[in-house]
Amino acid sequence: MSWELYDEDGGEALTFDSLLSLDDSNEGQALSEPIEKGAFVSYNKVDSPRALRVELAIQGDADRQNAALADLDELREKAVKVALSTPAAYYDSLTLESFNYRRRSDAGAELLVVELSLVEVREVETQVSTTVMPPQSCKNPTSAGNQNTGKAGTEEVSGPKTSVLGNITGVGRDG
Repeated sequence: MSWELYDEDGGEALTFDSLLSLDDSNEGQALSEPIEKGAFVSYNKVDSPRALRVELAIQGDADRQNAALADLDELREKAVKVALSTPAAYYDSLTLESFNYRRRSDAGAELLVVELSLVEVREVETQVSTTVMPPQSCKNPTSAGNQNTGKAGTEEVSGPKTSVLGNITGVGRDG
């Protein structure tokens, strides 16, 4: 088995000369909640999507390298899945989140080094259901009775008009 990056149809998604490095992050998280007296209880574990960092090398002229960068741009922009084949493992259902690149000149050869950030795509099925209520169980919003919701409007206060702030500062006091 060789190092290849495949598209959804099984074709070659990107042509590269060598794979320089592969970092595989496969994590999970134990969920916990506080309970009495400052203690915690762990009750479930959730797996995070696998994340891969892949560094590839592409040699050749500028046209070949620019075509590879254009292919990567297309893979990143679209919601497509790719698969990475290595001698040790086959990673499918991946999507390209981001990539960065640098150009190097080693012993006169032009070299494009590309780092890909791939993340696992987990597909789930959703179920939608529709509930129909019988007409007699639905209430008509216009048939609601009047309720006493408090006094409407404002009420004039008789006597001298002073405020707490006026009492403190002396503003608005007679005499």
